[in-house]
Order: sequence, then structure tokens, then C-alpha cells
Amino acid sequence: MKTINIFSFSELSDDAKKTAIKQLETINLDYDWWDSLYRDAKEIGLKITGFDLDRAQQIDIKFIEFALHTAELIVKEHGEGCDTHQLATKFINDRNNLFKTNNNGIDIYELETEFLENLGKCYLKMLSDEYEYRYTEEAIIETIESNEYYFLENGKMI
Repeated sequence: MKTINIFSFSELSDDAKKTAIKQLETINLDYDWWDSLYRDAKEIGLKITGFDLDRAQQIDIKFIEFALHTAELIVKEHGEGCDTHQLATKFINDRNNLFKTNNNGIDIYELETEFLENLGKCYLKMLSDEYEYRYTEEAIIETIESNEYYFLENGKMI
């Protein structure tokens, strides 16, 4: 009978830890990691149908109902320090001013389109930041430790 020693991540040597991290570098990207941001968008009246973080740097996003509804939900649900909150507040103020004054050549459609484009940029940045974080050593180690993975002495996962 052969005995095999197993180790938790914290028990590994530094070289074995590097091996374990390298072996599991995409562990946090192996599933629909973007779901939480899609849900957040849906809760404020936005639907994200796709995105590309590579060369295109694009997001497919639309209002589920209408722009003002989304802006009001953002103001209610997102903190004042969030870029989305600032965009929503500006949109509501600009929209109100548009109806009070001679619109200076800007129509509601243009205002809503600009609001949606800016929200898309915010969500694309959030997606990019989330992707980048999930690929860091810190995030990989966090996943390894929280799932209590075990390894051989050389860092290969069992």
C-alpha cells in the first residue's frame, strides 16, 4: 500500500503555491462570472445581452422599460459615490431642464441615447474590473482557500 501526503494551500512551499496558482489561474472564470453584474443591471431596468472585453471593448445594453424609470431606480439603489448614480442624477436634471426651457436643439431621444451609452461604459468598466480581479493571485488564492482544495507536495491539485 502506498501513502500519499496531501496539503492545504497554506501548507505548501512557495514554489508549490506558485504551481497551484498557475494550475488554477482561470478557476474564477470557468463559469458565468458576469451574472451578478447582469442581475444588478436588470434590477435598475437595464438588459445586457452581451459584451466583449477584448479588441471590440463593447457592450450590448438596452433599457427594459424607459430611461427615466432606470434613472430613478439607480438613484434609489446605487450609492451617491457611484458613477451610475451621478449619471442618473445628471440625466434627471437635464431631462427636467429640457422640458422647462427651449431645448437648445437637444431632444429627449438624444438625451436618453447619451444616458444609455454612458451607462454602457460604466457597466463595461465594471465587467472589465471584475474580470481583472478574478484573474489576480489574490482572488485565485481566496477561491482555493474557501473551497478547501488539497494538493500534492509539488502543488498539483488532487
